[in-house]
Order: sequence, then structure tokens, then C-alpha cells
Amino acid sequence: MAINFMADYHQENFFHGDIKPDNLFINDRFEMSSDAGTLLYLGRSDVIPSDKPLYIVNMFTPGYASFEHIDAIIKGEARSREQLMREDKHQLFVTLQLFLRIQKVKPTSPLCLKLLAYLKDDSLSVIAINKLLRGDVAL
Repeated sequence: MAINFMADYHQENFFHGDIKPDNLFINDRFEMSSDAGTLLYLGRSDVIPSDKPLYIVNMFTPGYASFEHIDAIIKGEARSREQLMREDKHQLFVTLQLFLRIQKVKPTSPLCLKLLAYLKDDSLSVIAINKLLRGDVAL
């Protein structure tokens, strides 16, 4: 899958759960794809409500997973589709910050702009995204 891998996974009702630099691949045209080793199928979205906590996951990578996600795993709490999709976006955002820091991608590259456009429509802060675009990746 090319740059829209995350949207494609989510549209097909898959949760990745382990988005980090080691699991993302950028080709010479700066298109991004991901491994599929941790994909979890969440079932049909027209049958299962997106806000119903049904999924217990036990995978995360420290430094990329949100505190909320780690806490739920430690407590053995079920997560909803909505929460899991938000977690994937969080991990992608953290990974993108790292890519910008090590200059693997530039803030104005088509790859970065497309990823930020995908992330922006969710709960991520517009302020944080604007900081990334300005090159302030310390957040």
C-alpha cells in the first residue's frame, strides 16, 4: 500500500497497533507503506458500533503508544474501534515527528502534507500540526 496505507487499513476495519519507524517503509518516491504483522480485524463497521469497547489488545511499543492505550492494556480494559483508530493516528503522528527530526522527510514534502491532512481530521491539535509544519518538532 502506498501513502494512504493508514486510511486503507481503517476503511477495511483493521487496527495496526504498532506504528513506528521500524514498521514503516518509504520508497525512493517518498511513498510510505507499512508492515502488516500486527493487524487486527475489527469486524464490519455496519454491524459493530464504533464506540462500543469490545477489543482487548496487548501490543504496544513504548515511546509510540499513547499513555491512555498503555494504561488500558495494563488494566486489561476493552477498547472501542474509535479508540483503536485514534491510537493508530497517535502512533503515526509520533512517528512522523521522529521522521521530521532525523530529516527523513521534510515538513513541506508531499508525503508529510498528505499524512498531516489525514491526521488533521481527527482529534489531533491543529496547534501541534502547525508546529510540525513550521519545523518545530520538539513539541
